[in-house]
Amino acid sequence: MSVSEAMKREIVDGLKVSERHVTVIPNGIEEGHFYPRDRGEMRAALRLGENLQIVLCVARLEPVKGVEILIRAFARLEGSHRRLVIVGDGIERERLQRTVERLEQSGRVSLVGEKPHDEIPLWINAADLVVLPSTNEGWPNVLMESFACGKPVVATRVGGVPEIVTSPSLGVLAEPGDPDDLARALEEALARNWDAEVIRARVRGRGWRVVA
Repeated sequence: MSVSEAMKREIVDGLKVSERHVTVIPNGIEEGHFYPRDRGEMRAALRLGENLQIVLCVARLEPVKGVEILIRAFARLEGSHRRLVIVGDGIERERLQRTVERLEQSGRVSLVGEKPHDEIPLWINAADLVVLPSTNEGWPNVLMESFACGKPVVATRVGGVPEIVTSPSLGVLAEPGDPDDLARALEEALARNWDAEVIRARVRGRGWRVVA
């Protein structure tokens, strides 16, 4: 069993098994938790500025998640009204904080630590955009959860990501490990007007009851 076609190919090629013996069943989403909520109310609850453009990253702070690349990419974007909020913890936290300080981004980039799972929908709904800068992935749930909240994404072309972000109406893809291309994708996404209903339609019927 595999969660994506990309992972299926890895299993087939790596273990030398027949394709017919590997079934792809993508992860589902918790529809009772991830749904659109008022952005202003979420920002007030989380003490985030109403007039800011907020880019959100929810990830473990470890090298494979590409968070340092993200910080470097975000530093290339102009605008004091833009903020990068990073939710998560891990072995790279102190090093990432030093990167933020070295790039003089302390006023624009916030590492807010790990948050309870039930609080993640608040952060997603408070954001303008969700970013996944990983260098390796299977089927990242955060993209599906973002879509369920009507939020566009910027994500790297790894693993099952292209199978999730199947249309330009859902987000912008970037090359992994490339801060310049990630900055390009972020700038493009932040400049666009997105249709939340079109985004939500991508995951309609993808709840765990249906998938399981």
